[in-house]
Amino acid sequence: MDALTKTYVSEVQSMQKYPKSPDDSVISRSTYFLTEMTMNYLDSTLRLSQTHFLRLSRHLVGILKSAFTKLVQDRKELESCVTCSEDVQLNYQDRTQLMSLMQFVLHGLEPVLQIKMDVDAAFSLFFTQNREGMESRVNAY
Repeated sequence: MDALTKTYVSEVQSMQKYPKSPDDSVISRSTYFLTEMTMNYLDSTLRLSQTHFLRLSRHLVGILKSAFTKLVQDRKELESCVTCSEDVQLNYQDRTQLMSLMQFVLHGLEPVLQIKMDVDAAFSLFFTQNREGMESRVNAY
């Protein structure tokens, strides 16, 4: 709940019109919100409850997977729309961002756990290093 509250307050105060992913691609506000919530959730969990970190991070992956599945369903609806090219591109960027978040939680937390790297910095590094792999995973759906 702490992560959700921090993210919501931060989002209301900043009100970015066009949020960006680590590679400066435009993503939707809802995906940006999920990204920020994930970063706050991981940070809070690492600080407050390291003994339950694995269980809590698995729960987080389930939340992200659910959002990703909804975006895949939306993409199928957008395919039939002739005038929705911007929405199709935004959907693709959102799916790439969420796939990156899921894979980061599953495989990219080593710098955070081992060398105490900042969660946001670790995600940005993971995202840029693995962008092509994330895109191939997204295209597989």
